[in-house]
Amino acid sequence: MTVNCMTATQLSNAKIVGEDGRTVARIAEIMLDTTGGKIVYVALAIGGVFGCGERLFAVPWAAFHYDDAAAVFRIDATVADFTCVAGFDKDAWPRAADQRLAGLAP
Repeated sequence: MTVNCMTATQLSNAKIVGEDGRTVARIAEIMLDTTGGKIVYVALAIGGVFGCGERLFAVPWAAFHYDDAAAVFRIDATVADFTCVAGFDKDAWPRAADQRLAGLAP
């Protein structure tokens, strides 16, 4: 079994590319279960300029695939797929991934 490792710093601000090849979002944060040591969800930031006006989404880790050749994370979605989802407020972080976004695996 091959293990691919990345630092949290490398993951933070990594770009997420959608099924259409365009950038969908960036990783804002990675939420970890401090008891079980697993990734609970990845907080994606979409839109905005320099952090202002961004929309945040709690996406399950399983929705992402790392593309070694392109050095980007891929998701089976486009920016338009997030327009109908409310996301969450930067002052009220969820304790779990948004299950409406669980089907975005590539």
